[in-house]
Amino acid sequence: MTFRQLAFRNIWGNRHAYGSFFLSSVFAVAIFFVYAAFIFHPSLARGEIAGGSGTKLALIGCEWIIIVFSFFFILYASSSFLKTRQKEFGLLFLFGFTRGQLRKLIVSENLLLGTAAIVAGTAVGLLFSKLFFMVLTWLMNVANPIPFYWPWKAIAVTAGGYFVLFLVIAAASMRQAGRKEVAELLLAAKQPKRAPAASPWLSALAAACLAGGYAMAVTMSAGNLLFRMLPILFLVTTGTYFLFTQLSVGLLRRLQRNRELSHRGTNLVVLSQLVYRIKDNARVLFLTSVLCAVVVTAAGTITVFMNAAETSIVGHFPQTLAFQQQGKPVSEAELAKIEAAVRAEGGAIAYRAEVTGIAGSLQLGGGRKLDAAMVVSASAYNGLAARLPGVESVEVKPGHAWFVYPYADAAPAVVAPGTDAVFRTGDRELKLRMDGQRNGGIVQATGPSTFVVVLDDGQFAEWRKGAAAGTLVYSYGYELRDWRHAGAAIDRAIKAVPSLQISSRLAEYESTRQFTSLSLFIALFVSALFFLASGSLLFFKLFTELREEQSQFRSLLRIGLSPKELGRILTTQIAILFFIPCLVGGLHASFAMVALGRVLLDSKAVFVSAVEVMGIYLALQTVYFLVARRAYARTVARDAGVAM
Repeated sequence: MTFRQLAFRNIWGNRHAYGSFFLSSVFAVAIFFVYAAFIFHPSLARGEIAGGSGTKLALIGCEWIIIVFSFFFILYASSSFLKTRQKEFGLLFLFGFTRGQLRKLIVSENLLLGTAAIVAGTAVGLLFSKLFFMVLTWLMNVANPIPFYWPWKAIAVTAGGYFVLFLVIAAASMRQAGRKEVAELLLAAKQPKRAPAASPWLSALAAACLAGGYAMAVTMSAGNLLFRMLPILFLVTTGTYFLFTQLSVGLLRRLQRNRELSHRGTNLVVLSQLVYRIKDNARVLFLTSVLCAVVVTAAGTITVFMNAAETSIVGHFPQTLAFQQQGKPVSEAELAKIEAAVRAEGGAIAYRAEVTGIAGSLQLGGGRKLDAAMVVSASAYNGLAARLPGVESVEVKPGHAWFVYPYADAAPAVVAPGTDAVFRTGDRELKLRMDGQRNGGIVQATGPSTFVVVLDDGQFAEWRKGAAAGTLVYSYGYELRDWRHAGAAIDRAIKAVPSLQISSRLAEYESTRQFTSLSLFIALFVSALFFLASGSLLFFKLFTELREEQSQFRSLLRIGLSPKELGRILTTQIAILFFIPCLVGGLHASFAMVALGRVLLDSKAVFVSAVEVMGIYLALQTVYFLVARRAYARTVARDAGVAM
């Protein structure tokens, strides 16, 4: 038998443990390949894809994340698996293997598995690369579909990069293997484990770090965001590590001492095994909890921005088409040309907005001055507010006014009720008592109409009589029905009157939609990789400890436990292993989303997105758990000769 044949048989014999690890590696290689296929695409190199340069930079960043993550994931899995094979290595030494031959065998196994993952991952990536290009074409709104090509450079970079990665891992595994003596290797599995102990000081540190990180998150704001991100990350990460290595062990020990709980049913066995399992798997639970938090937070954040994008754009552009002219109104003939252009392309006008204002500056208390301000009448404001979602009408008395901040999605408190202010235009002054602030404009915020001050109708009419013609601002807007699909009508309307600078909501919407959709698409694959890796770590760890657990299960059956009771014990242990990281990671993500809600001033949207993402994650984790439980129980039942 050659080394290659022996390596293949070793891998096949441990296929239950290697299966999830291999599939995760294949998925990582496939994602790396399809991203590389786009990065090296000839159309992108020739500049034929609009917006492709930004997408290329984003994908290059993701490539680095994937390769670094793959390195640590494969290194950890390889080192963990070597620890469970110490008895096997000791037997090989007894059969005459030298340390050099053992290292050669380990390198052969790593390279054989790595080569298989590279070939399979590249094949899967090549198979789905056309679909990937089609989705990118739709997300980037490219006129011509991104064509398929034979990505030789992507294949070479993927195969070369991952082969070097597996070679480095094999070298590290080779150094780790064969250092212990034969007797130590043979007796490694039989050496009694030390009873897990927890330090009360480190347990308290875990609780303090998590409490401090959560407290900083729930009090975060846009002003202190940059100063709190790193401290929160450090505190939560440190707290999570000591939570699994110290605090959880201490809590389980306390539960063991509670006779009423521990002596009920099979709880004595479950708690006893959990103490050892949690301690042994502390690093895996820590890593999977962090990965869960990263996946849920990242996906939830991008989902929030994607869902809020349209609402934000509509708030910034109250009408689909907007333009203004200062000094004189736009003629009816020019307005008729715009309306005719819209209808010529099948567009339908929902309403026309027309507001006349007086440009000037608003002097507030404390020396604050807003130069780009415009006063309008209450009737004009209320007439448009009734047509716009989320914009409230106002009631104004002579000598009073309302201040309107143009953007509802990021509105600071500029004017408090009862504030005295002075509106100036030219050499004229108007003293006002501000009744409060409304958020969300009625016309596009640009030039002199950035900030709107709403006056009583009579006072506005009186003030307008003495206003110079140059201070009068005429703002117009057209709201189109089904504006998302009215691109041709909008383009024609913009060209209808070249002298007017007509802005369009659709242009900003398409740009934002492209960015958010593309970000979600890219993050989806990276999040899926992280999810599969976290599940693979748990699956891998579960099956690498199976040999140690089988003798315990046989002993439990001999002392009187029924197969049904053993099945419940297995289910409880595996469920805790799979769902505790979800609980901890989900808790971390919840506080992260609370912080995001405070920054964006929209807690409801953030909460809905967080629940959606966490629900999807839990559903997928449940599927992973059911598969792992079924495979694990079947293996245990087959070894013990019972049915579960």
